[in-house]
Amino acid sequence: MHWDVGNLAGVMGVSIPIIAIVGGLATGAVAIVTDYRRRREIYEMHHKERMFALERGIELPPLPPGLIDDDEAQVKHMANGLKSAIQSSGYRRYRNSLRSGLTWLFVGLGLGVALTLNRDLETASWALIPIGLGMAKLLYYLLGERGAPVPPVPRQ
Repeated sequence: MHWDVGNLAGVMGVSIPIIAIVGGLATGAVAIVTDYRRRREIYEMHHKERMFALERGIELPPLPPGLIDDDEAQVKHMANGLKSAIQSSGYRRYRNSLRSGLTWLFVGLGLGVALTLNRDLETASWALIPIGLGMAKLLYYLLGERGAPVPPVPRQ
């Protein structure tokens, strides 16, 4: 069987979006199934614990808050997580800018060298895009507020 390069490019062009969509849906399905199994195991463990206590005549332990109707607790937990993420995102973004800036800069330099050796200088000029991104992130790191303290996140 002979593979035609033009036909292979067409098949790849169609299959990449299909694989991305199926992969995204599969990831969501796996997350839902995993969460369901985790909750089911928690309910089963609590049921066994309560049945053991009833059999032995021990006082029943109280249900943990949010076990049965945890919508409100889950929303409160998500709001606290969002608040702490917003408070610490500036510092985290600043801290990661050095690493990502160096990464983009050296990716651009490597791409530029490779394209210059294998193609021409005009094609290698596309390497200026990642080099520019890396330089911008390094400038942000150098000119940013390095010593800015991160406000503590209140625990609840």
